[in-house]
Amino acid sequence: MKRYICFHYSQFIIVFLIICVSYSWSHCQKIQPQFAVDHAQFRSSDNRVYLEVYYSVKRNTLTYNKDEHEFHAQAIIKTKILQSNLTIASDSLTLNDAVCIMDEISPTHRFTEISYFNIREGTYLLSSVLIDLNSNTQVTYEDSLTICAYPSDLLSMSEIELASIIKSQDQGSKFNKNGLYIVPNADCLYGNGLSELKFYAEAYNLVCDNEAIGSTYQVHYTISDINGNSVMELPGRRKVKPGTSTVIYGALPVDELMDNIYRLKITLTDEFTGNSTESVKTFFCVHEGTAADNLLKSNVGKGQALMDDLEFSEYENINEQALNELFEQVKYIASEEEIKVFENLNETGKRSFLTSFWKRRDPTPETVINEKQRDYQELLIYADAKFNQTIKSGWRSDRGRVLLVYGKPDQIDISEATVNTRAYQIWYYYDLEGGVEFVFVDYRGIGKFELVHSTMKNEIQDYDWETRYAH
Repeated sequence: MKRYICFHYSQFIIVFLIICVSYSWSHCQKIQPQFAVDHAQFRSSDNRVYLEVYYSVKRNTLTYNKDEHEFHAQAIIKTKILQSNLTIASDSLTLNDAVCIMDEISPTHRFTEISYFNIREGTYLLSSVLIDLNSNTQVTYEDSLTICAYPSDLLSMSEIELASIIKSQDQGSKFNKNGLYIVPNADCLYGNGLSELKFYAEAYNLVCDNEAIGSTYQVHYTISDINGNSVMELPGRRKVKPGTSTVIYGALPVDELMDNIYRLKITLTDEFTGNSTESVKTFFCVHEGTAADNLLKSNVGKGQALMDDLEFSEYENINEQALNELFEQVKYIASEEEIKVFENLNETGKRSFLTSFWKRRDPTPETVINEKQRDYQELLIYADAKFNQTIKSGWRSDRGRVLLVYGKPDQIDISEATVNTRAYQIWYYYDLEGGVEFVFVDYRGIGKFELVHSTMKNEIQDYDWETRYAH
């Protein structure tokens, strides 16, 4: 029996920071520091994962104190990787800056930093704190991490790192990687000053020995909107494999994309075996001079208006059939009353309903990102990628439903099929009702894992499931 955690997300999902500050400066003024944090996972050795954490600090949100000659800012970024409240790894970075006059600082200036961690698979908490030493103020970023070791013999891909600069290697820089100089874009924000979406990823376990020597692979790029509608598809060039691993990097034009939330999907196909692997990353577009850009540059309180605009455009051009499909995807977490209301609305009403549906579930309405909606949509992507069936989408499967209702499990036990037993999976949730489990069995032998037993209240229960279904 294999035991591992198998949820490998484009932990992606990324926070869309709307940095709303005043641009008037004085050496004694307190300013709330602002930073964005992103991360990506890559293969390491010894069943470990190489985790990179990226930071973007907006320069004009730091406090500058004046001495006889210059204005000085100093800040510290402290990051911890925790598991069960224990610190597994940590890093501390110091930012120092000095200017002769404050007019030298542009609202677009950012400090970029990076931390590196080599950790084992498991579930962790990433906690980063930006401390402005001059104003004695700080801001904290936290995110859950599910780390999965990359398989040693299956085609796979790393997570995608988004970048603001990718060029030939600059010797001696902290941003060097595999012969490239890559400056990460932790904001995941493009369009306003960055007209090209730049990206980097790695692919592992290409087959290139024996008969496969000299064989090729091909990469396909897709950008879709938040509803899954493709807005750009570009096939990459066919390339001869350089070995069992390769790097994938490039730039895609995004200057014509509307202000909205998008996803980049990179798909690599080994043309010798026909096997494919993919990775998905969320990014954001805001263009200079648009209403969204004006909100981005405005004062406190306007950030939510930008997200409202994005939400409006999210459903604006969707027909009723597509709206019904979107509601089917969230029906698992809708109340009976909400289902009745939606079914009696016209097309316009359904657009408004879906926007309100997620607003009601926003755990932090004072911020510009709806964490519940973000996380749910990432689970939808994962369910479709991993549980897709011949006649229905992965989110419609039993495993898809459990994933969307209860979230990612803390542990999965997998039992492969044998001559005498069917394949099955047991999902464990340690924090639900004191610990529960869900059992899925492929008892038809067609790769369709169906829920046959759970210790969760109001779910199907059959304590004799192993005898009844697995044998």
